Amino acid sequence: MNRPEGRANHSGQAQSFSTALIRRLGPVMLWLFLLAGAAGAEPRPFQGESLPLLPHAHYVVEPESGWRVEQAVRAFASGAFWPAEAEALNLGRVETAVWLHLELPAPVVPTGPWLLHLDRHRFQEVSLYHRGEEGWQRLAPSVRDPAAGAERPLFELPLEAETPQRFMLRLASQAPMLVAPRLQTPAAYLADARQHDFASGLYYGLIAALAFFAVVLSLTLRVRSPLWYALLIILGALYLGISRGQLIVWWPAMTPRLELLAGSATLSAMAIAALLLSRDFLLTASRDADGERLTRLGLLVAVSTPLAVLLFGERISLPYHTLMGVVCSIVLVIVAVRALRRHFRPAWGLLPAWLLLIGGLGLSAGLHLGVLPYRPWSLHGYQAGSLLAALLLPLALGWRIRWLLQEPAARDRQHGRGQDSAMTDPLTGLYNRQRLPGALQEGVKHCRRTGETMSLILLDVDHFKAWHDSWGQEAGDQVLEALGKQIRQHVRQHDIACRYGGSEFAIILPGTHAHAAVEIAERLRRTIEDQPFTPLPNQLARVTLSLGIAQLAPEDTAENLMRRSDRALYSAKRLGCNRSVVDGASSRATS
Repeated sequence: MNRPEGRANHSGQAQSFSTALIRRLGPVMLWLFLLAGAAGAEPRPFQGESLPLLPHAHYVVEPESGWRVEQAVRAFASGAFWPAEAEALNLGRVETAVWLHLELPAPVVPTGPWLLHLDRHRFQEVSLYHRGEEGWQRLAPSVRDPAAGAERPLFELPLEAETPQRFMLRLASQAPMLVAPRLQTPAAYLADARQHDFASGLYYGLIAALAFFAVVLSLTLRVRSPLWYALLIILGALYLGISRGQLIVWWPAMTPRLELLAGSATLSAMAIAALLLSRDFLLTASRDADGERLTRLGLLVAVSTPLAVLLFGERISLPYHTLMGVVCSIVLVIVAVRALRRHFRPAWGLLPAWLLLIGGLGLSAGLHLGVLPYRPWSLHGYQAGSLLAALLLPLALGWRIRWLLQEPAARDRQHGRGQDSAMTDPLTGLYNRQRLPGALQEGVKHCRRTGETMSLILLDVDHFKAWHDSWGQEAGDQVLEALGKQIRQHVRQHDIACRYGGSEFAIILPGTHAHAAVEIAERLRRTIEDQPFTPLPNQLARVTLSLGIAQLAPEDTAENLMRRSDRALYSAKRLGCNRSVVDGASSRATS
């Protein structure tokens, strides 16, 4: 016997369409990814030599009054400098400048052209002095770093293998002071630059391909979440470029204040995009009132950040950005956890992506606050975290789209199960009397629409009251339970069987003429007649059925069909029970 359940044809069609879309756009994404990576540079093996200078250096923070090179030399001679004892230093934010004293013993440096490379950190002022025969002389940059021009100068050093070399290097930066100077041959520098450009090209190429796919998906499926995702990863890539100084390459007239405001606005917009993606992805506006209030708080903080930086300047920039990052991160995680607690499973894909992105931003913040050491994992932590989050979020979006497409069908199934439970007789497992009128009305309408016919069987256990009085309720329930089981075995999946009285049952047979209904009724009657019952131990008894059959006539209503079948059942009882009787009109219809 088949119980009606909701269908989800639209869900299957949408999933098939999404799969086809991904298959068609996949090669386009791969093409964009490879094209942008190739545009960065061609990877080549590392060539030449590279030597870190900090293990041979001492440093000190310049006082507010400032120093000339002679004053810095005297301070070094008096022991005011500290040994670096590392290949890279993170001194945090320095209001003045940092002086480095570099002394290279003769065996350390071979003869040949060497470039002083300040890694990829940006400085507003770089002054290099060399101790020569005529005293300390300032060296002019001989080569410009093509990635950022004057803010990353390259110096060709006059090194000789026979004598030790001494240099004084003064660095000033509005950003946190990250110091990792190196000596490199031109070949080593070019190979390093190619590898850096290739890695950057791959990163931006993948971001571009993912963003393109997300925009097409959003426009095709008419959902907003992929659009917020595309905006988020584009802003994340833009923020990385600004923090690495690439905005100056794109716009050489950029001033430090404009660059600060651009970075602040980009980071704020990135937080807003993340919050809006979370809001749309997790449906907080309609399903989580507290989560919606938290999201609005995060949006307020994110919107106010660039305004605060514009009003109060650079001094408030880093603390306020840190505050915004902490608040928005807490909001994103709490709202995702709340979604998991209300059993919104796609949040399992969103939460790890947020943790990766927050972790990368945390490494970047720790580096800029001077809390974390200047190492590759802290320098590239944001780039790695944002890329992993960008790769994970499409999986979460696909999960979410599939979940929402399946949700109506699941809700219909759950509703159907609830309805079935309310309309099911617990003893026999058949429908109860509440289902019978509606099922009859549906069957009659279907026959009117399609021109098919249907039959109705009403049956009753003969002398059931006497059986119940003689053997008790438990024995009566035994008969009804066995009868319900036999009815389920004798009807088809699309037939509907109901218990509509104490010992009275109805079977609706769509597409069945009266003569076929009689065959079903007779098989069921004989089966029950031949089945022994044991109302008491060692006590056998038998049960018989009376059945009335009626076939739907062209002019019949559901009530009339029920009335004619009931008349046939009464006739079976009047004729002595244990028999099947067909309504007269139905007999004429099938003759």
